[in-house]
Amino acid sequence: MSVATAVAANFTVYLNPSDTSRLIVPPTTVISNGQSSATFNLTFVNNNIIEGPQTVGVTAHVPNWTDGSASISILDDD
Repeated sequence: MSVATAVAANFTVYLNPSDTSRLIVPPTTVISNGQSSATFNLTFVNNNIIEGPQTVGVTAHVPNWTDGSASISILDDD
């Protein structure tokens, strides 16, 4: 995730996936002072059901900022 310009202090970003039965993300990540992006791990959940691709969104929230979001298409491996 990224912001337009480097931040002047550490900012905690709250993360929320749209479907925790398919994707798990950490509850927060931090954009560090002087940086414009942060990384976080994605954990894909295998439900052992044969199905097509599933689209899952992740919303990033910082109080008093406009929320950001992105989607990922998860391909079935069953």
